[in-house]
Amino acid sequence: MIGFKGKTSIKQYLPMKPIKRGFKVRVVACAVLGYMIKFKIYEGKTSMLIEGTLGERTVLSLAKSFETLGYCLFFDRIFSSVTCLRTLLQKGLFGCGTIMQNRKHFLKNLLKTEKDLTLGDSDYAVCGEISVTKWKDREMKSVVVINNMHNPENSSSVERSNKYGNKHTVTCPTCISDCNMNVGGVDRYDQIMRTPQLSILIFCTKKQKRSVARKSNQHGLSYRSALAGELIDGFCIHLTNVGVNVPVKATIRRCAHCSTKNKPRRSSLICKTCQVVLCTDCFAPFHGQ
Repeated sequence: MIGFKGKTSIKQYLPMKPIKRGFKVRVVACAVLGYMIKFKIYEGKTSMLIEGTLGERTVLSLAKSFETLGYCLFFDRIFSSVTCLRTLLQKGLFGCGTIMQNRKHFLKNLLKTEKDLTLGDSDYAVCGEISVTKWKDREMKSVVVINNMHNPENSSSVERSNKYGNKHTVTCPTCISDCNMNVGGVDRYDQIMRTPQLSILIFCTKKQKRSVARKSNQHGLSYRSALAGELIDGFCIHLTNVGVNVPVKATIRRCAHCSTKNKPRRSSLICKTCQVVLCTDCFAPFHGQ
């Protein structure tokens, strides 16, 4: 979500998101680095005559430039469907993601119920080249993953902590462990964009460890500072003292010189002598200079 509170027909309201109002953007990002590869802004509902669900159309649209290249796409349950995985395979792509059990064509009757599964148990069903795997994790609701790239019989091991904090090894299907490992590419991109670590993608290569990237905060801050300096090169605001009047920082309030009821203007500068809030452009005129 890109925050925006102005007037536009494509603005969305998502009450469960940290940014509730703004532009909703669908993103393809590298699962390792979190680098954004492609994006698409959601513009609202389209014609109902278009085939496929919204999630399916989004995945196929963003993956169009990768067709026949054999890439592996990971996504969450909003975009997953049986028809989406089948179409991706026809276009030379692989897909894996969690899926809601009320989806159309879901192989629900072929899988064990929640009551029949205990912690670490799994079950799977296969339909052609598409498989659905169900795994019981941490006494909670089972995790269900659909994919067209894994053998459902393959398994790996993951570590889980019990209520006492002790770690133990649990058997997990390979498709679920791979999905958990790679589905966070977009989240990683969001995290990088909200911290001074933007230049980690420039300073760190794939061969470097993530621990090195975490220590590169200063590199990111320096990169942003240098970039900002180049963007504003040749433009600066000179605010000098006017006699005994010295501008100092204060809380943001309305300017005493230019602000009106119809056109309010606010500033964070206050005259140390007069104790009057003024804009940078109003400081000298207000004092008769």
